[in-house]
Amino acid sequence: MQRNSFYTLSLILLSLPLTGDAQQRVPFISPFSDPIPQPLESAEPELIEQALNGGSTDQPATLENFSLIEEEIPLMYSLSSCSAQKYSIETNEEVTWSYKIAGAYTSAEWSGETLSGATEQEVSTSYPNQGTYSAALIITRYDGSLETVPCGFVRATVPPLSLQCAPSESFVKTGACVIWAVDVDAGSKTYSVNWSGHQTVDPQTSQEFEACYPGEGSYFADVQVRTLDDSRTIYCGSVTVMDNPPQKTTTGTSSQSSFTLNSNEVLEGSCSADVTKTTQGETVVWNAATNLKIPNQALTWHGKNLDMRKGKSQKVTYKEPGIYSADFSVRTDDGRLYTFPCSNHVSIEESYTDGSQNRILFWVRFFLVSIIIVIWIPGFLKVIREYQHKT
Repeated sequence: MQRNSFYTLSLILLSLPLTGDAQQRVPFISPFSDPIPQPLESAEPELIEQALNGGSTDQPATLENFSLIEEEIPLMYSLSSCSAQKYSIETNEEVTWSYKIAGAYTSAEWSGETLSGATEQEVSTSYPNQGTYSAALIITRYDGSLETVPCGFVRATVPPLSLQCAPSESFVKTGACVIWAVDVDAGSKTYSVNWSGHQTVDPQTSQEFEACYPGEGSYFADVQVRTLDDSRTIYCGSVTVMDNPPQKTTTGTSSQSSFTLNSNEVLEGSCSADVTKTTQGETVVWNAATNLKIPNQALTWHGKNLDMRKGKSQKVTYKEPGIYSADFSVRTDDGRLYTFPCSNHVSIEESYTDGSQNRILFWVRFFLVSIIIVIWIPGFLKVIREYQHKT
């Protein structure tokens, strides 16, 4: 028992903390161990610091036995994508939606107006009404989870009112008839038609009507098309009626004009003569004006003594009395013909040569002198009689 008590007391004393300036804690050394413990001064500083701090150290731990448990991190953005072929369309215009899916999946289904239930990778649809339409793709993954991918939107707008109108013939013989017609593109909207400006018929409300022309001249027409929220009026050209209209040309008309009218351009034109009244043999100048630059070969004049002349300005001499009118036409490279009537007429009066004019003046003077003589002779004879009676 005494030996055991001695060992117990020794263990208690060795386990007590040392006292002193440093208050250092000495690592426990078993008295039964064979190796002789090294003094603290000879130990490495890192080990001393580790011992003094209870075994902790600021040195990074080694990764030899370190294992990281990998957890699934949700993606903020899907790697799958879907979109429309175009983002802006007109009502009733077809548009195609398509998708690309990343990763394994069991099915994919479209969601959205006119698209719900479709499963094709590319699906085409149209929208009859104006508005903004969105779509989404619902993906079913192999584990049964659902992923919804937004596909953006498509904006459907109502197309602008589009009109084209013209007579069936631009130059006809006196007494002939032509068909006036307008082609209307108003989308799905209902519209009304009203023709105006025509000089030979009452206003028409149909898209097509026939008009006959018993006399020479230029006859023009306008047409107005109106919907509930839109209205447009366009000039439809004119019909030139004459006894001898120009012959139709069947070749070379479209390739000779060298004038192209773009889809967003509107051609406007006018023409007039430099005088409204003159005499035979005098020169009259007709001038044309257009809002676009027109080459000379694309601008053609029509009218007596003017038929088929080219260029914006024309000089003509009328040898017979009468009233003369004119118009000009512009032909584009695609064969379309635009006709513009001139705003005034020219009145040609009969002129006199110097000899004939002198003869007329002589007979006018003779007539006046004869009247004077007839009026004044009775009074003159009376004065003579009274003078003879006095003498």
